[in-house]
Amino acid sequence: MKNSTLKPPGKIVFSALFIGFFAYTILYAAGNLLKNNALNFVGAACFFAIVLLSNIRRIRSSFRLDKITMMGLIMIIFPSLLTCYGLFTDDWAVDARDFFKHVGLVLFFLLFRTLQIPPPYLFPNRYKYIYVFTLVIVISFIMPESQVLEDSRLSGFGVNPNSFILSILPLLFFISPNDKKLKMLCHFSVIIALFKSKTLGAILGYVAGLLYLTVMSFRKINKVYKKKRMRVLASGLFVVALVLCYIQVSDNTVSVRVRNQLELFEASGYDALRGVRLDYGYLVQKYGTSSGLSGIWRLSHWSQIMTGIQQSSLFHQLCGQGFRYSDIRYGNMPHNEYLRYFLEQGALGLFLLILLFTHIYKSVPHNIRYIYVMFFVFNFTENNISNLYAVTLFMLAASSSEGNSHKKRLELKVN
Repeated sequence: MKNSTLKPPGKIVFSALFIGFFAYTILYAAGNLLKNNALNFVGAACFFAIVLLSNIRRIRSSFRLDKITMMGLIMIIFPSLLTCYGLFTDDWAVDARDFFKHVGLVLFFLLFRTLQIPPPYLFPNRYKYIYVFTLVIVISFIMPESQVLEDSRLSGFGVNPNSFILSILPLLFFISPNDKKLKMLCHFSVIIALFKSKTLGAILGYVAGLLYLTVMSFRKINKVYKKKRMRVLASGLFVVALVLCYIQVSDNTVSVRVRNQLELFEASGYDALRGVRLDYGYLVQKYGTSSGLSGIWRLSHWSQIMTGIQQSSLFHQLCGQGFRYSDIRYGNMPHNEYLRYFLEQGALGLFLLILLFTHIYKSVPHNIRYIYVMFFVFNFTENNISNLYAVTLFMLAASSSEGNSHKKRLELKVN
């Protein structure tokens, strides 16, 4: 049972969270720059250990074995048993990296949940986090372009543009709803990072999150202000129209990518969904490598994976094929987190993931739900849980917000 006399979090809790986060950031950056993925796991372990050891008494007092904790434990035990099964047979793929990333996702959520802390925008040291995110963005702009990835669209902190933008999105968690100037500045920084990465899935997620925020804000407007509501809606539609016109006529790299992706979907989208083999050589020759064929490739890849799942045994449909099976069988990741879980952990694993995401959406405060909408939509085009650094921050906001929104909940003093 939860201890109802648990004191509000103090300086030790907030200091441990920031020190752990900062240490992880340094090691994560070093791992990217030195091309040493092991430093990512070392950073995650340091973050977890710093928070755990600094707050062991608080965690023992607040831990409760409720249905959410049980769900988290099942999310750890289920793939652990299957991994043990895979060690003795060839019927389930085993990959230590992805296994620990999945387990890390759940462990961080459960750890942060027991701390009973407020949402990040109420942290007394929240500006320190904002400074760190700003430093990450600046480093990624001033460092020379990386040659690790062919046709890389990013330099500096994160070689992979998808990982880079996902690592920047948690910045929005630390903005106070009442601090309008800082909110505009942080959103401007995220937009700059979006255009820097040129990741269309992230841009789509960002737009979906803002659209959700706009629709939800309409519900709060009193009926007396119908004219104001219409003016806001008209202004929003006008901005969307301007953006579409800009995409249509601009020679900007992002605009060219969007136009070519739409043209590709129109010309070859149906064939990709049917599993017809596409002539990528011809498509590259016609549209050029800079335009990107990632959208049409994803459709074709997803169709191939779904066909494989349909042809697999009932056991594999329910329990999956194992971590990194997509790399083994199809030569690449699905670039869709939900499809990846369906393939690797089966219908049961996907169901548990959706349960976790549903709980997070329902429990977080309304003013940061739009950030999770961004994350959930972005997951349709990328394997975001592979980015353990960013996922820890999404779990921090999810679990802390959940702890602040159940009350008879703890009255938190964060002045």
